[in-house]
Amino acid sequence: MTKYNESGDQLQESLSSSPEAAGVANTGSFRRRAVSLRLRLSLMVLTAMLVVFAAVAVAIQLQARDVLTQTAKEKLESNTTALQGNVQTWLELNVKALQALASQPALVSMDPQQQKPYLENMARAFTDMYLVSTTDLNGLNVARSDQEAAKDYQSREWFQGPSKGEPLTVQIVIGQTSQRPALVAGVPIMQDQRLVGVAMFASELPSIIKAVNANRLGESGQVYVLDAQDRPVAVVDPAVPQDKIDKLDKKFPVQALRAGTRGLYVYDDENGVRWHAYLATLPNSWGVIVQQQESEFLKPLIGFQSATLVVFGFGAVILAVLMWVAVGRALIPVQELAGLATVAASGDLNVTAPVKRHDEVGVLAEAFNLMIGRLRELIGTLEQRVVARSRDLTLAAEVGRTVSNVRELDTLLTNAVDLIRERFDLYYTQVYLTDAARRSLVLQAGTGPVGRELMQHGHQLAIDRGSINGTAAADKRIVIVTDTANSEVFRPNPLLPDTRSEMAVPLIVGDRVVGVLDLQSARPGALTNDNLPAFEALAGQLAIAIENAALFAETEQARAEVEAQARRLTQAGWREFLDAVNRSERL
Repeated sequence: MTKYNESGDQLQESLSSSPEAAGVANTGSFRRRAVSLRLRLSLMVLTAMLVVFAAVAVAIQLQARDVLTQTAKEKLESNTTALQGNVQTWLELNVKALQALASQPALVSMDPQQQKPYLENMARAFTDMYLVSTTDLNGLNVARSDQEAAKDYQSREWFQGPSKGEPLTVQIVIGQTSQRPALVAGVPIMQDQRLVGVAMFASELPSIIKAVNANRLGESGQVYVLDAQDRPVAVVDPAVPQDKIDKLDKKFPVQALRAGTRGLYVYDDENGVRWHAYLATLPNSWGVIVQQQESEFLKPLIGFQSATLVVFGFGAVILAVLMWVAVGRALIPVQELAGLATVAASGDLNVTAPVKRHDEVGVLAEAFNLMIGRLRELIGTLEQRVVARSRDLTLAAEVGRTVSNVRELDTLLTNAVDLIRERFDLYYTQVYLTDAARRSLVLQAGTGPVGRELMQHGHQLAIDRGSINGTAAADKRIVIVTDTANSEVFRPNPLLPDTRSEMAVPLIVGDRVVGVLDLQSARPGALTNDNLPAFEALAGQLAIAIENAALFAETEQARAEVEAQARRLTQAGWREFLDAVNRSERL
């Protein structure tokens, strides 16, 4: 019989003095060598493949972690910036309104009967103020917007500051009237450059939280707006009591803020939990902090790791079985495959095993070629997906930063749809907003001539499952149609005949749907689940921008109403004064 050594070289036939004994000896020697080579080759190929799989999995997980961390940082920065602007706007608006009130002749007169209607009107106009009042120079109430008895505020900082000539004093204090934590601001009342009293307003801290839209990120997110003494102004943290105003200077991010740290701050708390926080300050030294647990925004990575381990283990088992069975069938062709496997293990995946016959060895060669092809495809696909997802997230962040700087809602939405269509190379993009009754989606912005035509006709959709956008708003979930030609839910629009794939992303603030971002492509399969992270992040930023724009518009309207009311009151005061002068002249 023909024998092979362990390197696959053919040996000369050898004869024994006894043919039977020689046959048995040769067969036993072959089997011993076959088992040894079988094990070695199986372990070699299996190890090589596992190393490649492990390297790819680790690289992808590291990349995914970086992307998730960067996205979380951008969300923290966006929320902090928005909250910073909201707090500054709220404080400036309320203080200017109080200063305008303090300059009214009725308040300057220090006559409680003249002052009280003005104080009541101010409290009605600003619903987050539970008290507007005036005091004399001894700190005693002159008039109040409520029906409570006059109180002595001589010991309060907000009174002492204006009484000493300071233009404004803001204090976080337990209110004498409400017995709850409140922000109180005091300004001087001047008559002919002479101090005659102090005007103040008081707002409970929970109402300030709503007024400045202090919303936390996810389930673990926390929000802190602190005054210059680190007392809470607007805090969203279950661990901070709502009925106290204790200083929060023991918290790590507060200490870092006061030490001069700004921007992203990562730390481990006393329980070993890692947090990512974004720190900022206002011109009056107030601090703004928004933070979130690292484990929450990295939660998708944990699921990916579990899936990777399952696939990794399952693939390893399948690969080991295939190698063991195939190598045992034939040694010489398997040696050739082992050489090719060694080449592949070195990193060159452009190898192909020749299929010379169609027996078990041919099947093994085909399996080897299939495995290498799938590995090349897997690596290429994963790299492409990581690159594409990173690109999409970068573009989404760019669009979000661009539109977040726009305050006017119509301009914001028009810029947003144009930027999204351009950056993501889409066929058509539009934004719907919910109407006041939350029963319909009203088109607010669309790209190109089609968008302008639909806007002119007042295009709107019902919030139900009769359309893709209606379903997204009704179910608060993203709806994707990868190929409109094979979809039962897609409803074609004659103005958009080239739509081949569509995605509707609900715009959600808190648990409230404020609108829908509709994306359409002329290519089937262009909008898939691979795009979800980017468009989810973009939709979140766009929803916050819309909410901020609406809040800004409401603030501007409220300020205009206060200024108009102040003008009317001033004109009325002058008329009363002139009437009094005329009456005195007739007498």
